[in-house]
Amino acid sequence: MRRRLNIIVDDDVPDLLRQLAGGERRQGAYLSTLIRIVATSTPDDDLMLSSADRQEIIKRSATLATQLMAFAQRLEGQTSARAGAEVARS
Repeated sequence: MRRRLNIIVDDDVPDLLRQLAGGERRQGAYLSTLIRIVATSTPDDDLMLSSADRQEIIKRSATLATQLMAFAQRLEGQTSARAGAEVARS
């Protein structure tokens, strides 16, 4: 289903939209596709992220990586200890 949409944009936008869409009659399809892409973007997509958001993601990623490494090391230590105990029992 198609619906008409009336919007107010800056003076230069109609010409840019016509150019990007490849013609006046393709503007609706172009905007529909563009809006769907933006709406389904994941949080790490640059389209939706401010500089502060990117910095926060980097900070959280670093913290998570550190926690994951510590967990892997503990898990590896437990596995080594269990293997050593099994060898000692044999």
